[in-house]
Amino acid sequence: MPNSISPSQSLRQLCSLCGCFRACWIHDNQRRLIAECARVVRRGIFLTTPNCWYPIEFHTQLPLLLFFPQKVYRSLYRLLGFGFFAGEANLSLVPEREVLGLSAIVQGWHFAIRSQRLLGLKSNVILIGMRTVVSQ
Repeated sequence: MPNSISPSQSLRQLCSLCGCFRACWIHDNQRRLIAECARVVRRGIFLTTPNCWYPIEFHTQLPLLLFFPQKVYRSLYRLLGFGFFAGEANLSLVPEREVLGLSAIVQGWHFAIRSQRLLGLKSNVILIGMRTVVSQ
C-alpha cells in the first residue's frame, strides 16, 4: 500500500472502494487505508467488504469454510487448491462489528455501517463515512 495517494482535484470529493478490506492484509493496513481515504478526500468514503459470516465465501464460492477457525479454513483452502486465498495477505475478511472499529482513529469524520443482503442474509458490509467539517 502506498504511503500517500495524490488524486486529481476532480477525484477528491468521494472515495469509493469495493472489496478493499480483503486485499489489505491485516487490521493495521485496513486502518491505514481508511485513514488515507479520509486524508485525501473532501466529503465522503464508501468502502465495502464481503461479510465474513456469509455462508458462501465469494472469492472461491466455497460454502461454510469461514465458520471454521482461521487456521483450519486456511488449511482447507490450500487442500482444495485455493492456496492464493489461504494466506492472510490475500484474504483477510473483517467481521461487521470490527469494521466500524477500524475507523475509530480517524478524527473529523462520522462513520456508519450498512449492509447488503443476498438471499435474506448480510452478504456485504458497507462503511460509509462523511466528513463532519468540509475542508476547502
